[in-house]
Amino acid sequence: MNTRFAVLLLLFPVSAYALPIGSGGVTLEIPTPSGFVPVTESGFTPHTRSLKQLQGLLDELVPPANRELVSFIDHKDFLALQRGRPPELERRFSAQVAKKHAHAHVSRSDFQKLHSTITAQNQEMMDAIDAELPGHMDRISKGLTRQLDVETALSISDTIMLPPHEISDRAVAWSMYVTYATQFAGEGAGAYVATATMAIAELQGRLVFFYTFGGEDDLEWGRAFSRSWVDTALAHNPSNFATSIGRTAWGRALLFGLVFGLLGAAAGGIEALRQRRLQKRKDASPPNPQA
Repeated sequence: MNTRFAVLLLLFPVSAYALPIGSGGVTLEIPTPSGFVPVTESGFTPHTRSLKQLQGLLDELVPPANRELVSFIDHKDFLALQRGRPPELERRFSAQVAKKHAHAHVSRSDFQKLHSTITAQNQEMMDAIDAELPGHMDRISKGLTRQLDVETALSISDTIMLPPHEISDRAVAWSMYVTYATQFAGEGAGAYVATATMAIAELQGRLVFFYTFGGEDDLEWGRAFSRSWVDTALAHNPSNFATSIGRTAWGRALLFGLVFGLLGAAAGGIEALRQRRLQKRKDASPPNPQA
């Protein structure tokens, strides 16, 4: 075992999560980042009620075209949930796949074509996605209203997509700034800036999306953790590109699912703005008379 891989193992202990694909299925090993807790029954035992509430909120932020394999929250957020307090959810991780292509065995030419498209059409992708954002934000807002039990309106006022910063024969990664605005019960709660780094990687011949979410000042943290997370996943899931000539038509669904997964960065903003609103209402309330 080389030194670099040994260091990665120390930073990112690995847990196995089964992704059933085709006959018999393929088991992918998704690393658990150090200091984070998987949002699973085993990770939350015996706090199943907290798990269901949190999972309901996070599920609303997964694009309809994707399926989440597993997500991870900061250990301090897990402790907050244990104590009955709301989590910040500013930093978290999510691994997802495109539903339509979950069973596709990707070839090397498929992958090269995909990351060439991402690199060459970065701005074109964002222009097309901007046109569809209102519908997606409306869907998310309705879901959050159900989960939070208060009328919630989430919108995006600005997005900055940065060029790819990591390109290899099995992975490509890039980052994004997103500015959110939120209203609760018709009352504006202000703006929140989030960062997200996403990577698409080939694991055992399947495509997996890796999302790393953080706050406004977390771009470098997110890129560093994303790089280690993906490198560890690649090390534990050997390459198995299909040997046939690539014929999979990835199309808009995969690219849109990949990029819209970045909306998961809203989790931190939603909670931060909700707490800001509650504090504002508390400050505006007259003090209780002394007994």
